[in-house]
Amino acid sequence: MLNTGAFSSEQLRDVAVSPKYAQDKTIFVLTFANSGGALFNVWRTQDGALTWQKVFAASGSVQLDYVGLSPDYGRSARVVYLLGSTESGPALWYSADAGSTWSVRPAPEGTGAPNPFIVASDSGLFLSEFDGINQAFVRYSANGGASFNAGVSAGSLPVCSMALSPGYAQDRTLLIGNTDGGVLWSSDGGGSFQTVSATPLTGMMRVEFDENFAASRIVYAVSDSSGGGIYSASVGAGQPWQRLDPASPSDETLGGLAVSSTGVLYASSFRPVNAASSRGGLLRCLSPVSPASFERVTVGLSDGAVLSEGVLECVGNQLWAVDSAGNRLMTFVDTLSQPVRLSFPAHNASDVGNISSGRVSGVSLSWQPLEGATLYQWQLSAQSDFSIIADGFAASSAGTGVTAPSLALASTYYWRVRGITPLYSPWSDTWSFVTASLGVPQLVSPLAWGAALKPLFQWNPVSKATGYELVVSRKSDFTNPVVSKTGTHSLTNSYWQSDVALDNSTVYYWRVRALASSLAGEWSAAGAFLTQAATVPTTTVVPSSTTPNTSPATTTALPVSTPPPSILTTPVTSTVPAVTVTVTILPVLPPSPVPTVIVPASTTAAQSPVTVVPPPTAGAPLIVPQIPGETPDWVYYVLAGGSAGVVLLSAIILLARSRKKPLL
Repeated sequence: MLNTGAFSSEQLRDVAVSPKYAQDKTIFVLTFANSGGALFNVWRTQDGALTWQKVFAASGSVQLDYVGLSPDYGRSARVVYLLGSTESGPALWYSADAGSTWSVRPAPEGTGAPNPFIVASDSGLFLSEFDGINQAFVRYSANGGASFNAGVSAGSLPVCSMALSPGYAQDRTLLIGNTDGGVLWSSDGGGSFQTVSATPLTGMMRVEFDENFAASRIVYAVSDSSGGGIYSASVGAGQPWQRLDPASPSDETLGGLAVSSTGVLYASSFRPVNAASSRGGLLRCLSPVSPASFERVTVGLSDGAVLSEGVLECVGNQLWAVDSAGNRLMTFVDTLSQPVRLSFPAHNASDVGNISSGRVSGVSLSWQPLEGATLYQWQLSAQSDFSIIADGFAASSAGTGVTAPSLALASTYYWRVRGITPLYSPWSDTWSFVTASLGVPQLVSPLAWGAALKPLFQWNPVSKATGYELVVSRKSDFTNPVVSKTGTHSLTNSYWQSDVALDNSTVYYWRVRALASSLAGEWSAAGAFLTQAATVPTTTVVPSSTTPNTSPATTTALPVSTPPPSILTTPVTSTVPAVTVTVTILPVLPPSPVPTVIVPASTTAAQSPVTVVPPPTAGAPLIVPQIPGETPDWVYYVLAGGSAGVVLLSAIILLARSRKKPLL
């Protein structure tokens, strides 16, 4: 209940709420005083009913029937209209400054109560009139009531309600209800009217547009006939009206209709409230599609309260009504017309939960509190439409979080939440997440060739893993493994320093998989590496002839096989120029580098020592240096390192300067 102390003794007749109430907190109330002073007054609050100011007082022959605000109120001007009469006939009062000053203008004959009016803009408004016999008209003014058109026929019965579409400025659609179950509409700004379709109702009609009318084309209607019910229809479709509330009591009488900015439909009953027997109050429907589900709202209303017929205002998610029995201005803020906002797991989250005994546990669902909600309902499903919900996958919660039951590994689940007490809220958005799984390790080392005989095995760690299994084998199918860190010998880290010596120049295959509890993940792709070649012995090359100043013998690492011993021990009597020994690697698999060694056959003290030249790059041609006119004395090949490569050793021993001096 709102504070109405300033006019608590006056009868409440009509209410108009600013379309920008959330910002300006402005309400206008039209009252009737039974005795003394002005008979009709208009009161205004600009602080949400904390205080009130009287902005209009009428006495004598002046009568006020309705108060209305421009839908643009507060944007550029603050336009207010009053419709009533003076001793001269129907009259219209206009204010552009929120009621601080007024001007009065005559209105067309036949307008005023019980014929309603509606404001379309700061300067545009519609009036309804009846000729008293069999013709109703709707008149329009584009200049704030200074003049009106001649009027357009709107049926044969008096008009008792009018409504503008939410997008009236664009679609120019107007809806009217008459006094005997009729509903008409205009799509040209009141230029012409046609019947929506025949309703099954009788009595005074209240009409309203669906909030999403531009797309749905849906309108709603109720009547004050006992048990009439709430109906919807699609304009222009020629289809019959559908009843939305088949479960309502047969003696229900409805006198007000409103739709919130979120599409919630409300209908006020003017039966006295009886909470115990679920009578009176406000009917509320979150999704008004036939067959719809309605809730009855009586919170804050005492038993015996009666909501006045035709007085039900809605701005955003807040409603205002008049309790005619208690002469009170009531308001209801429907905080549960908003959906719950989900918090965790985030939408499309992955790797959610902990792995235990082959299932995922520890998945917490949480959401933000919804103002006014004291109990929530949550649902979890493997289907995005929640068509199948397993046992234990839906329940209620007084808090804003629950722990989900155990879930399948690497599976997608959908979840949503809504408030259910004291009223239902819409379902939250549907979010999804993917449960935890054991990923596949990515191998890091050893490299593909030249691996140590006791290599360090490394791989990228896997989330949720508590251990790893490692297998190493000479065979790609991993039969007869040389290393098997599995079962009770599994590893706890994402690396392992081998304590098993592997063979030289051998290809090995290895793979890893992650473990968690009793669950084993998929094996990684197989890795392969080649161990290093065996260490090569040292061979000494002795010059064939030396002098006291000759450089010492040069040593260099040669392949495992060596040339014939006679070549290394037979002296050479001739002095010969430098002999070049070229060692070139012909790669089958990338080898360890072998240098080119230049060995002087005879040197002096001033000559440089042995020179080491890097090996040729892969793919370079084999070059065997020769002295012009000479031919190699012998050439031999040595296999070194098995599959590591073929080493070609070309040794050229030059003949004496005279062909007649053969090499001994």
